[in-house]
Amino acid sequence: MSASIFSPQNDKIGSKSVKRIKKTLKLNHNLQLKEVENNRIKNEIQLNKLNIKYKNFILILSGIITTILIFLVFYLYNTSRFRSKINKILEKNNADLLEKNAEIKKALSVKNKFLDTITHELRTPLNTIKGITYLLKESDLKENEKEYVYNLEFSSNYLLGLINNIID
Repeated sequence: MSASIFSPQNDKIGSKSVKRIKKTLKLNHNLQLKEVENNRIKNEIQLNKLNIKYKNFILILSGIITTILIFLVFYLYNTSRFRSKINKILEKNNADLLEKNAEIKKALSVKNKFLDTITHELRTPLNTIKGITYLLKESDLKENEKEYVYNLEFSSNYLLGLINNIID
């Protein structure tokens, strides 16, 4: 009858086919592995490119921030020096003002003492003159003597008013 399916010749052909299929599958599998490896390498290259872009961006940004900080430090340093100079000037002016204030207080004290003395020295004799004028007015005087007393009273009142205005 005919040859069986399991004949040695069929086994040979089958085993060759199996070997070819295994070899093809192995090659196919290796090809897929290589494609996966290639895709992984492409992805790594893209990631490296992105990393380089980000690194450049970060470097530029850090350079800008550093420059801004340097300018701020320089500005603060100059501002501090300026404030220090202004404070020294203000302290000197304050000391001068305190000295002038002491001089003014001393001058005011001398002025007040002078005015008190002058007031006393001028008002005392004028009040005496006014008192005597009052006594003369109350006594019996001739007509021309009354006119003298009136003039004396008017003048003493005028002088006392003038002195009071000057002192006030």
